[in-house]
Amino acid sequence: MDHPVASINLHGGLGLFQEDWAGTAQNAREGRTKNGYNRKLDGTWNSWSTQKISSNNVLANWDGGVTNDYFWFKAGGTTTPSISNPTTPSLNPHRLHLTAFS
Repeated sequence: MDHPVASINLHGGLGLFQEDWAGTAQNAREGRTKNGYNRKLDGTWNSWSTQKISSNNVLANWDGGVTNDYFWFKAGGTTTPSISNPTTPSLNPHRLHLTAFS
């Protein structure tokens, strides 16, 4: 299916997760999000300028944070948390001119 489609509305929450398919947490994995936006049902755009970072990892080998430009998330290996679980940091959204899709 091609996206975005005017008649399709995703009703779930927005988020990013990291999964360790082997279940060993041996290797560290890292992800970043930058300039994220989603379109609301009314056609307006919402900036992902706030992200909730949390973990259900019992090994406590996870971390995350925010820089001037992006959110980052890391888990596995010898990673140790530098933030509380959960944490909800924010950054200033980039001002983009976004138009509605037809």
